[in-house]
Amino acid sequence: MECFADDPADFFRDRSSIAHHLPIEEQAELQLAAVRQRFGELRGEIPPLEALADAMGVDEIRKIEDVAPVLFPHGFYKSFPQHLIHTRDFDALGAWLSRLSVNDLGALAGRSFESIDGWMDALDNETELEITHSSGTTGALSLYPRGKRERALQAGMYHMVVAEWLDPIDLSRRKADHATDYAVVWPSYPGGRSAILKGAGMFRDAVASDPAMFHALLPAPMSSDWQIYVLEAEQARARGAPPPAPSEYVRRKMDEAEEIQRTYDDRLHHLLDTIRFGLAATPVVIAGGPGNLHRLAAEGLARGMEPAFAPGSIVRTFGGLKGFPEPEGMEATIKRFAGVDGIGAAYGMTEVISPFNACVEGNFHVPPWVVPMVLDPASGAPMPREGVRKGRAAFMDLLPTSYWGGIVSADIVEMDWGRCGCGRTTPHVRPAIVRSPATGADEYGVGAASADAIHAALHALTWDIG
Repeated sequence: MECFADDPADFFRDRSSIAHHLPIEEQAELQLAAVRQRFGELRGEIPPLEALADAMGVDEIRKIEDVAPVLFPHGFYKSFPQHLIHTRDFDALGAWLSRLSVNDLGALAGRSFESIDGWMDALDNETELEITHSSGTTGALSLYPRGKRERALQAGMYHMVVAEWLDPIDLSRRKADHATDYAVVWPSYPGGRSAILKGAGMFRDAVASDPAMFHALLPAPMSSDWQIYVLEAEQARARGAPPPAPSEYVRRKMDEAEEIQRTYDDRLHHLLDTIRFGLAATPVVIAGGPGNLHRLAAEGLARGMEPAFAPGSIVRTFGGLKGFPEPEGMEATIKRFAGVDGIGAAYGMTEVISPFNACVEGNFHVPPWVVPMVLDPASGAPMPREGVRKGRAAFMDLLPTSYWGGIVSADIVEMDWGRCGCGRTTPHVRPAIVRSPATGADEYGVGAASADAIHAALHALTWDIG
């Protein structure tokens, strides 16, 4: 039996505005049916979910809050022995991933790969998995077993969101007759395995009517091997130890990274020339991390490009500054360069497929196919889903059908279930979001599940891995 979350774009007629104006009672009714269905489909298919449900005595979902004890702590996705990444033990990593996904990874069993990039390419090409990983800023890498079906649904969601940005332009009509063409300026890598870099392809496909209208700053996708090696080297230096010896493959990627760094200013100037001489009359969606947008904007203003873009252009930023200090006047600099009155923001996490886009009130709205909960910071018990609640953010992402979409995040939020000043009816996260420290206890012991239940689920996930 199908539910609305099997294809939200179709259910909401490709209109994000419809989804965000659904009466809250109807949202809850749809969500409860979908949570029941996802739990029923996956309980016996995902070993750590089954172990967690058994330990907590959860056999069925009668109300939405019943799912709280079987939400995975966010630390689950980095629970594999991290040395498996360093030793390139892809059989063990594949075995670990297979316990989080219903997708069959048998095609790769017993094979060796020169690199993590090569292994992930094989997963893409020979299985239904399309893996995503974190940036590793907490000191350990997280791997997310997203499937190709989820990737397709994510693309549909992006089209809905872009249509809302361009309102009153109907994106489906634009795709059909090219009534309005937008270019995309992306001042970073044009791809990679992290959720943010995978967003490059989504922006290219959902916004630009032609791939040639997508303009990235850097020439090639980021290598996961290089990204992970940089993380390892930083950790070694923090311990006062020498960095590990890179493999030949990583050496080549390090050389490529050094060449990118050496030519960075030239590439930045080339992108600015493209904007000035090739896109001056074209509405542009410029998107990326705030630091990248600020660097491009500051250099553009220094060259007298104010504003650089045609009327109707849009700025979207996400991902934050990753712990770096905010440059003075960053927002004003980006606005002056782009010639816009405001910058669209989004809040999200790799564990949840859909980002939560900010409205004119600055609140981040949760789409109906993501069920938000707020957990008591001390007990982990779910708070009532009404009014304004402050605590640990948890979400049941309903889009996934090949893995379990329930997650307890690392974030402390204020969630408001009332109608927003912008008119939307969807629950929304207020802008003040605080990330908890990345400690072992915090990663595994912050939800409604007991410590013994979490231990049982972790045992089911990792008992003979590495």
